[in-house]
Amino acid sequence: MRSLKKKNEYWLPDFCLYMVLKEHFNNRVWNRWDIDIAFREKHSIEKYQNKLIDEIGYQEFLQYIFSKQWSELKNYANHKDTKIIGDLPIFVAHDSSDVWVHPELFDLDDEGNSRKVAGVPPDYFSKTGQLWGNPHFNWKRMQEDNFLWWRKRFEKLVEQVDITRIDHFRGFEAYWEVDASENTAVKGKWVKAPGYELFSAVKQYLGNLPIIVEDLG
Repeated sequence: MRSLKKKNEYWLPDFCLYMVLKEHFNNRVWNRWDIDIAFREKHSIEKYQNKLIDEIGYQEFLQYIFSKQWSELKNYANHKDTKIIGDLPIFVAHDSSDVWVHPELFDLDDEGNSRKVAGVPPDYFSKTGQLWGNPHFNWKRMQEDNFLWWRKRFEKLVEQVDITRIDHFRGFEAYWEVDASENTAVKGKWVKAPGYELFSAVKQYLGNLPIIVEDLG
């Protein structure tokens, strides 16, 4: 357990706290929790870490068991000359530990709501496009620490799988941006993304990675 926590200190403590808080606040979206914990005031973080210590420990135990079982499964598959492909969606949900822990990395307003959301424009398959609703990234802020969040995300997935499939890869070149108040994806625009810079940073950090990219959108 200690080695798991040390190895995954970038995300594990916050993820476990988030899971416990979701239940504590009756599964409400994080920015509808009490304001002090919703926006991660230090005293509130410490308060709930102490108050919910047993529940947090249980979440850590679940991650330990999953990590152990997954490692055994992957080793067995590799021993049988079978490689595991893992999917990496480009976007994450608004109601997630990633957005709660790192709101500065996403396009949110002062109340923690998404300002612009993801989707794709109208095409042959849909007259109104697809409105996915995921918050867009604050790419400018991500560039400031050389895409640390992305580098850690790739690092964890590479540990778990043999080949990474990146969903909606074209979104790293340009993404469809829609105002969060819209009901369809019709009224949006393409916005350039720093994909080349991002993958250069990932390559420098992790080396050449075995990647499959989606070629449809």
